[in-house]
Amino acid sequence: MGPFSYSHVSRSFDGGRVSYDRPDWNLTAMASRPTHGGFEVSANREIGDVGLAGLALTLKRLPHAPPADVRLFYLYYDDRRPSAVKVDNRPLAARRADTDAIAVHSVGGHAATVIDAPPGAIDALLWGVVQAGKWGTLEHAAWAYAVEAGYQLPRLAWTPWLRAGYDRSSGDDDPTDRRHASFFQMLPTARLYAQTPFFNLMNNSDLFAQLILAPHRRVLVRADYHWLALTEPRDLWYAGSGATNDDVFGFSGTPSGGHRPLAHLADVSVSVELGRQLSLNAYYGHAFGQGVVRTTFAGADTDYGFVELLLSL
Repeated sequence: MGPFSYSHVSRSFDGGRVSYDRPDWNLTAMASRPTHGGFEVSANREIGDVGLAGLALTLKRLPHAPPADVRLFYLYYDDRRPSAVKVDNRPLAARRADTDAIAVHSVGGHAATVIDAPPGAIDALLWGVVQAGKWGTLEHAAWAYAVEAGYQLPRLAWTPWLRAGYDRSSGDDDPTDRRHASFFQMLPTARLYAQTPFFNLMNNSDLFAQLILAPHRRVLVRADYHWLALTEPRDLWYAGSGATNDDVFGFSGTPSGGHRPLAHLADVSVSVELGRQLSLNAYYGHAFGQGVVRTTFAGADTDYGFVELLLSL
C-alpha cells in the first residue's frame, strides 16, 4: 500500500492511524480512503467507494536472535465503484455485467534482518501474503511471496552492496470457473519495484539481481537486472498502481497469447545530492520484450529514461 506520487498529481490517503508502541513491539491500526490523483488532474478529493483498513503487529527484536524486524499484518480492501469495470481474464461482456463489490482480505507477514559476516554484512528478507474474499460475483483466493538477500561491504571503496531475489504471485489459470486466483495488489506504489513501470506484482514472477554503489558520499548508483515472466499464461499481463478516480479500475490487463516469458529489464539510476535540499536524479532502463509482449506489440523492446531536479522544502 502506498501513494502514487511519481506523477505531478499525487494519490494519497485520507484517514486515521492509531499506534501503541513499546520498546519490543508496536501495534498499529489504520483506516483510510484513497484520493483522486496519479494521472488524474482533478485531484485530492476522496474516492468515495473505495476503502482500506488494516492492523499490524511489529516485533522490533527477538530474544536470543540477530537484530530483526518481524511483522504480522491484516489488510481489508473494499471497492464498490459501479462504473469501474474490473480487469481480469474473463471476457469483457462478463466483466461489464459484474457490478458486485470487491472485498479482499489479506493476511501476511515479513521478517528482515542484517547479520555481521566479516568483512561485511548479510541482509535477508522474507515476505508473504495470502488473500481470500469476493471478486465481484467470483470467489477470490490468491497468494504472493518474496525472498531476497544481499551482501554489503561497507569498508571497501564505493561500499558495494550486491542483492538478489525472487518475487512471485499467483495468477488465474481458468477464466471460465467461479474463482478469481490472481493476486490483487490493491493500491501499490508500483514504481518502487518496477522502475520502468510496465509490470507489477500481479500474476508475475520476477528474478532479479541488483548492485548498489556509493562512489562518493553524495552519489548513489544502482544497477538492476530483472527476468520477468507470467505465473499463469492463461491470465493477463498486469500493470498499474490501483484506483486513482471513480471510473477507471486502476490496473491494465493485456492478453498473454498463451506465453509465459514477459521481458528482460536492465536499468541504472544515479542520485546526486547537490545540497541540503536539492538533489539530481537520473534513470535509464531498457526492456527486451519476450513472447507476451510480442503478442500485442510489433516492436518488443522499449526504452525509458528521465532526469529530474528535486527541491525539498
